[in-house]
Amino acid sequence: MRTLSRTPSVIISGGGAIGLSLPSTSSPPSLPPSSITILDPGHPNHTRNSAVLSAGGVRTAFTIEENVRAGKEGLEWFRDGGWERQIQSVHSSIGNPTSQSIVSEITPSPTSPSSILQFQPGGYMFLTSTKEGLSSLHKTSKIRQSHNLAPSLILPPDKLSSQYPYLNTSDLLGASITAGDGWFDPWTYITQTSKFLQSLGVTIIPS
Repeated sequence: MRTLSRTPSVIISGGGAIGLSLPSTSSPPSLPPSSITILDPGHPNHTRNSAVLSAGGVRTAFTIEENVRAGKEGLEWFRDGGWERQIQSVHSSIGNPTSQSIVSEITPSPTSPSSILQFQPGGYMFLTSTKEGLSSLHKTSKIRQSHNLAPSLILPPDKLSSQYPYLNTSDLLGASITAGDGWFDPWTYITQTSKFLQSLGVTIIPS
C-alpha cells in the first residue's frame, strides 16, 4: 500500500465523477491543489467508478426536489460546457505548461467544435405497473417543470405500445420519457480530469 509523503489538508474518498469534480469547482481554488489527496479504489484504471459502471447517465427524473436540482446541475456540467469552462478558469488562475496541454485537449475548437464528452440527449424512460408508480411519474414531471425543465412525456400503454412495438405493455400502466437527459463519455471525463488535477499537484492514490 502506498503511504503519503505528507499530511494533506483535505482527503476526498472516491475518484469518480463527483470526487474529481470537487477540487475544481472553485476558481481560484480555496486550497492549494498540493494539499488535496483523493483516495480512489479504481485508480488508475477507473474500473470501479460508478460513472463508468452506469455508462455516464445524467438525469433529472426524480421524485425528490434536491435530486432534480443536482441532476440539472449535472446537465449544465456535462452537457452545456460547464466542465470545460471551469477547467479553463482554474487553469487561468493556477495553471502551468502541463495543465495547458490538457486544457488544449479538452477545449472545443473551430476544427473540432463538439465536446469530447460526447453528451447524447437520448432521454430516460421509466415504466410502471402500479398506480403508485404512475403517481410518482406525474410528480416527477411537476417537480421538473418547477425547475424550468421540460415536463416529462407521460404515455399510456396504448401509445407506448404504438411507439415502441417491441415492448410488452400488457402489465404496464404507463411510462414517462424525460427529454434532455442522457449520457456522456465517463471514461474521457475521469481520465482527463484526473490528469488535469494531478498536473496541478493533487495526489490521487489507490485505496
